[in-house]
Amino acid sequence: MTSVLEVLRFVARPAGQLPERGSTHEGDRDAILGALNAGVKIITSAHGYNISELKSRREVLKLLEDKVFDRYIVLGNSKGPGTLVEVIDGTTMKTVAGEGCHDI
Repeated sequence: MTSVLEVLRFVARPAGQLPERGSTHEGDRDAILGALNAGVKIITSAHGYNISELKSRREVLKLLEDKVFDRYIVLGNSKGPGTLVEVIDGTTMKTVAGEGCHDI
C-alpha cells in the first residue's frame, strides 16, 4: 500500500527518479509544505509511542515546530486498536480532547 508521503515524494521528484519504499528523505518536509501551500489537504500518519518519541525524529520535530498541522491525533490500543488517547492542538500543543484533557 502506498502512503501519502510516498505519493508526495513521487510528485516532488524530477522525472525518472522514483522514491525508495520505507526510506526517509530530507525532501519529505518540503514536499508536505509544497502540497499544503498548493491548497492540498493532508491526512498523514507517523508511528511512535507518543509525541515525545516523534520529536526525536528531526523532520517530524521540524514539522511540529513549524506548526504545519492543525491537529495531532494520538491513537493507542488500550481498548482495542485505534483507541483515541488524545487530540492535540497543532498551534498550542495542548490536549483538546481525550484522556489528557480535563475540559471534556
